Amino acid sequence: MRLTCFLNKRGWLPENKVEFQELLPLKLKNSVSGKGERSAENPCVQEMMVLFACLKKSEFHQSPCSKEIDTLNKCYKTHQVTVQKEKELMKMGILTPGAKDLNHRQIGMLLKRFPTK
Repeated sequence: MRLTCFLNKRGWLPENKVEFQELLPLKLKNSVSGKGERSAENPCVQEMMVLFACLKKSEFHQSPCSKEIDTLNKCYKTHQVTVQKEKELMKMGILTPGAKDLNHRQIGMLLKRFPTK
């Protein structure tokens, strides 16, 4: 595609300006999907690395590394509890004032409360 331009006082400008054509109305929908809401966090990575280092040092015998195995299991259990609590709060859809991160249900509630016209 070749653009023909001319030189004016400010520099090179195109001869024909392209006007904006609105194909769809520029407004928000009244709902959102929850597709991209999965978290990409990796819990208990530090504990797992300590366990692997201990297993390597003891030539993969589990008996000297029982303390590290217990800490990894405890970390995993606490992570499961926090994930379960987050799921319960998400199902309720309770809005907390001043929250920066909202899930799709909370955003849907706000859009229902204040719909676009």
